[in-house]
Amino acid sequence: MMVTCIVQALVSLLLFSSIGITSGCRCATPHPQEAYCSSSFVILCKVMSQVKTGNPDDINDGYKIFTVKVLEDYKDLGWTGMTKEIYTAPHGGACGAFLDNDKKNILSGTFYKGTHAEPFPGEGVPYISLCGYNPELSTVPKAVLKGFKKLYKQHCECQICSSDCKLGNCYLPYNSKGPGWCYRDAVCQLAWKDSEGNAMCMWNLPKQWWKCVSYYPKRPRED
Repeated sequence: MMVTCIVQALVSLLLFSSIGITSGCRCATPHPQEAYCSSSFVILCKVMSQVKTGNPDDINDGYKIFTVKVLEDYKDLGWTGMTKEIYTAPHGGACGAFLDNDKKNILSGTFYKGTHAEPFPGEGVPYISLCGYNPELSTVPKAVLKGFKKLYKQHCECQICSSDCKLGNCYLPYNSKGPGWCYRDAVCQLAWKDSEGNAMCMWNLPKQWWKCVSYYPKRPRED
């Protein structure tokens, strides 16, 4: 899902550059475990500054670039302590991410090689999307931080689904402000493998999940 959202963001950027903004960016924020397992990088960082490149008179031109200080590198890329430039689309209509300076954020994304006309060298540049999982640290539950630091990487064989689920997948209700929201505290864990080696997974529901669902339907919580 994460990769699909990034592709959608990049395609939207190319379309908007030629036809203008015709609609907003629409996508579902992934479960944090999905974000971890499908991303090329996942970091905890402090946003130092940001700048928009390209023609200042053309909202669709260029990129927004965040300069960040990497505090933790959850994909073990050796980035901890380094300063990195993170790219995104130039505005929200093209699925560009919004970050505030001097705030700490979890950022998850892929490497973008640019366009044929303006390619980036090597593996490309770190790229995030509004469709990705990029919250401020102050809003991230302890259970999710524990997942990023240790648990998610152990269970990337597992698949989380909201539709077209298969045997062994973890079903995630598509409801960001209902009980489905509570699953952000849960981990889709490998239980066993069948005779053909397919991962059979199930939700490990912590006490935070049970406490969360007890709020519904009387007290829906906000994202």
